[in-house]
Order: sequence, then structure tokens, then C-alpha cells
Amino acid sequence: MRKTLIVIAVIAALVGSTAQASEEDSAREEKLGFGVGLAVGSVGGPVGAWVGAVAGIHLGKLFSRARDADELTLQVHNLESRLEENLEEATRLQLALADARSSMAAAREQLARQIPSEQVAESVGFDLLFRTGETSLMEAELARLQQLGKLLSSRPDLQLRLDGFADERGDTDFNQALSEARVASVRHALEEFGISSERIHAGAWGESQAKSDEGDLDGYAMERRVSIQLLAPSSSMSARSNEQ
Repeated sequence: MRKTLIVIAVIAALVGSTAQASEEDSAREEKLGFGVGLAVGSVGGPVGAWVGAVAGIHLGKLFSRARDADELTLQVHNLESRLEENLEEATRLQLALADARSSMAAAREQLARQIPSEQVAESVGFDLLFRTGETSLMEAELARLQQLGKLLSSRPDLQLRLDGFADERGDTDFNQALSEARVASVRHALEEFGISSERIHAGAWGESQAKSDEGDLDGYAMERRVSIQLLAPSSSMSARSNEQ
């Protein structure tokens, strides 16, 4: 009976040590498990001691894995919490960025309205280029026209002048029709972007203003164009007189 009480005391001491070891590394837990198993198994003799020791090692490993699983669960929970916080912060930043962009756009529009019409008209003008024999606009050219449409929408006092051209290759009548079709293509795109046809003045000149030397492919490319010019109110009347 006394031996049994001693064994029980040893077990209690080792179990207490095992609880403390759960806060340390898994190696100590296995050693403590071995000790607990050995003490329990010793009641059944040498064979029981060995079996108990092996079982104790296994029990120690289970304690270690359980502890690791708890720590991993806690880490995952912490990461999930941080992720939720980061997502909330990202949403707040996106909303703030959208507000900032909206404010900047409003400020640009307000500033554009304060610039004199003559100054705006003088600062905006460009050519749209076309492929040989083509009248359709490329995506990059359409994007430029869309931006122009936004500008014209914010400045209803401005009007627009389009002039179409062709290089000198081909029949004169064909080149005239080609330049007219190119102007029509640009006009249609601007109307699609919200610009009234009444604000658009146009002329088509075919090959009449072509100046490239024969065989100058780079020069030909620059002559296959529609020139775009903004018109202040004071110059709109003269633009109407030049329409064809």
C-alpha cells in the first residue's frame, strides 16, 4: 500500500510538471510523459513500466501537438483579424481616393471655366491620322476625341473646326471623297461623345494641300489626317463661311 501511495505521489508530481511544460518545448513534454508512464507502469512490474513509459511518450507528443494546434489556431485567428482590419482600411482609402479624384475633377472644371475662351482655343488643337485609304478611327484617336468631348461639354461657348485631307496618291475625286468621309467619321464620334452637330464646322480638301515629294511615305502619312481646332465665339462666324 505504501508503495502504491509513493507511485501516486510521483505521478502527481510529474503531472504537475507536465502542466508547466506545456508552456515550454515539446521535448520536455515527451520526457515528462515518459516519466509519468514509467511511474504508472512500474505498478505492474518491469514490463508494465516499459509499456507505461512508451505510452507516456506518446501522451507527451499528443500534449505537444495539441499545444501547437492551439497556438496555430490563435495565429490564424490573429491573422484573420488583421486581414479584416486591413480590408476595412483599404476600403476607407479607396473611398477617400474616390472623393479626392472627384474633388480634383471639379476643381479642374472650375479652373477651365475661368480661362478665357480665346486662350483655351489657342492651346488645344491636334491632328488625327488615318491609314492609307481608311476612314475609320483607331482606338487611340477615339480616346483623344473622348477627352476633347469632355472639355467641350465643360465649355459650351467653344465650337469646333474640322478639316479633312488626303495624300496625293490616287484619283483626285477619290481623294476628295476620302477626306470628306474622314471628317464625317470624326464628326460622328464627337456627336457620340455628346457634342452637338451645331457646334461642329467642317471642310474637306482632298489632296489639294498635299506637299509631300513623290514616294515620301512619311510625308504621305502626315497628310492623311483630320485637323481639329477649337473656336472661340469671336471666330465662329468666319468658320461658318469656310464650310464646304
